Amino acid sequence: MNNFFQIYKDLIIKNKFVRLNKKIFNHNFERLQSNSKILVEFNAFHYSHCYMSLIANYLAKKNSANIVAFDNYKLTSHKFENNLSKKLKWIIGKFLRLNFFKIYKSFGVNEFIYPNINYLDLLKAKRLQKKILKNLIKKSDVIKIKIDNILLGDLIYDGFLKFFTLETLDIKSNDFKKYLLEFIAIYFYWKKYLTKNDVKCIVGVHGHYAYGIIYRIAFQKKIEVFTTMGGRIFKLDKTNPYNFDDYKYFKKNFSVFSKKQKKIARVLAKNIIKKRFEGEVGKNIKELITTKSAFSKKYNKKSRFLNKNNKIKILIATHQLGDACNFWGTNFFPDFYEWLKFLNKLTKNSKYEWYIKDHPYYSDLKYASSLDRTSQLTKRLVKENKNLIHLPNNISHHQIIKEKIDFVLTIYGTIAFEYAYFNIPVILATKNCPNYISKINITPSNINEYKKILKNLENTKIKIKNNDVLDYFFMRYVYNDYDIFFEKHSHFINKKNNWDDYDTVKFYEYWVKNIDLNKKKKMFEIFDKFYKSKKHTVDLSHNQKLYKKIF
Repeated sequence: MNNFFQIYKDLIIKNKFVRLNKKIFNHNFERLQSNSKILVEFNAFHYSHCYMSLIANYLAKKNSANIVAFDNYKLTSHKFENNLSKKLKWIIGKFLRLNFFKIYKSFGVNEFIYPNINYLDLLKAKRLQKKILKNLIKKSDVIKIKIDNILLGDLIYDGFLKFFTLETLDIKSNDFKKYLLEFIAIYFYWKKYLTKNDVKCIVGVHGHYAYGIIYRIAFQKKIEVFTTMGGRIFKLDKTNPYNFDDYKYFKKNFSVFSKKQKKIARVLAKNIIKKRFEGEVGKNIKELITTKSAFSKKYNKKSRFLNKNNKIKILIATHQLGDACNFWGTNFFPDFYEWLKFLNKLTKNSKYEWYIKDHPYYSDLKYASSLDRTSQLTKRLVKENKNLIHLPNNISHHQIIKEKIDFVLTIYGTIAFEYAYFNIPVILATKNCPNYISKINITPSNINEYKKILKNLENTKIKIKNNDVLDYFFMRYVYNDYDIFFEKHSHFINKKNNWDDYDTVKFYEYWVKNIDLNKKKKMFEIFDKFYKSKKHTVDLSHNQKLYKKIF
């Protein structure tokens, strides 16, 4: 009975969302006499429907184009094969305008594409797959895979691990060979589609995994690509193929501020960071995902976790195995497992003292299973290596800092700026991440230099300027805030709603309560400024109201 009432309640919310869309977009829902198309990703990410609807309608009007939804689930959350039930579900849903078909129709979508791979494309893919496999000597070679001079290897590598929920990749496995074949077949489908159709722009969410195939082809064909994630909006291209590539412009954008503005920015950053280190979570510290802070507990002098001796002490801060390792591009290691495997081997004949710690456990979030997998790997490594000391995942960073940790290792985690704030050296394992150009961490240029540094830590020094940490934080979390486009995006998080709820009807309900014609007009104006600026992302310069509020 409770399920029935919940379904009924959800249906009412969806209908209100549909009515709002019809009102603010004022569509007559007739197909335009135009061959031009704006492709918008068909997905089940509720919050993205709100953002994509605005972006797609702006672009459709600008290009006198029809809005077309495309399924982008193959090799992400769905298998490659099209079974009969899946086909019927798509056909019936489209015809009767069920569930998300009704949602997409409400903001002007008049066509739905479901990729059907034909026999000829599969045959062509098979020939190319054999050629590629012959050139793969080691797993890191996968990341270098290109088709038609388009880099796709990072999408293949991360996508395969995510699809099969694996720690690492085996190039000899049948699963990988099959995945590679199907990935190539999807590539050929979208290449043909984008060649035959007049696609002006593509709007989506993820630029990673198999989601990103269509975008990479679009870059080459000079088709505009826009994505939305976590309240942010991005324009992707060959130069900036990933969401959150805005870090490349932190210094340039910060340099145009006046002395007074820089001072204001640093004071604001310091105040937010202070709240972060006091154990707060949520919008007040510019962090919407986590529900527990690694800084929530204070230093307890009665407890002791690090050994009392004169050895140099190193903390390995693990990443989530479920995340895309190549999030900002290639790293020194193809995946998180290979990084930990490398460090594990290094510790066995080391004169230093090595500690390893996982993220705090968030049992109330979907990615708890990813944390479980990471924890299992960590325990396995510690069990086989007496030189690796396991720290509890709920230990406070205040405790570790007070007990005098000397160095921290991460590929590109947020711990890099957090420990830098306390003047503790953090060594990165990539050149492609926001911290690499910030001058607040130790940044080797390749794996050989990385290894050399890790073997000579007594001679490794870095002078960290506090202002550099503050500048970095301001640019990453304030200048490129998630509330710039929709000013109440972060206010959705409260005692009843967490990060996962952005992808439920709860966000539809929240959107309906907070959006009207006037607010839609203001968001269109913000997007228009962004579009004309040719920047990678919507930032503070595009919202004068927030800009003036800060400065």
